[in-house]
Order: sequence, then structure tokens, then C-alpha cells
Amino acid sequence: MTPEQFATAIGQIESRGNALAWGDYIGTPSLPRAMGRFQIWAAELWTWALRLKIVPTENETYDSWVFRILCAFFPFHTAQGLTPVQVAMTWHLGHEVIESDSEWDAVYAAEFNAAVG
Repeated sequence: MTPEQFATAIGQIESRGNALAWGDYIGTPSLPRAMGRFQIWAAELWTWALRLKIVPTENETYDSWVFRILCAFFPFHTAQGLTPVQVAMTWHLGHEVIESDSEWDAVYAAEFNAAVG
């Protein structure tokens, strides 16, 4: 699997490919924390952008910038021995888990596996 295939699959699972999606609502009034096709919170995005040293370029869209971060996020984690579905779960939950952990989201894992064929 290429990083681009991984990122595309995440975008399909998280928002059905909708770059304008908002999600993970909290508070009163209810406001979203997750944004865009890849449904990442701003703080998590900032953490990975700094860690991977990926800054947005002039005139780059938010979607393109997050796609580039995801394309670096994938090999960063597979180099540490994570499987593609474990990397997807790390993106989804914001931290590493393995299938035997209680936090493992079996539905998300199945959607990821279906998206990548």
C-alpha cells in the first residue's frame, strides 16, 4: 500500500471524501472539533505537522496539507512495525492501539480494510 492509497482510504472512511465535513461535536452550543475530509482535530494536526516538519505551502488548500501529513504519517508508523490497519486506528483514535485493546474500533478497522480492498 502506498501512502497516497492510505490517505485516500482514510478520507473515505472519515468523511466519505467530503473536504467540507465537520464532526466530533461538543459543548453548548454544539461546535465541531474535527474538520475536513480527514476529520482531524486542530491540536492533533498541529502536533503531527510539527513532528513531521510539514508546513503548508503558499496557496495550498487545507485538504492538500492534511493529505501530505497523512502521506508522511503512514510510513512513520509502518517503519515502527505497525500494520496499515493499526496506522489507520492510530489516526482515528489519536494514539496507538492493538487489536486486543479495549479501545480498538472493530467497525472502523473493517471499514478501513474494505476501503483498501
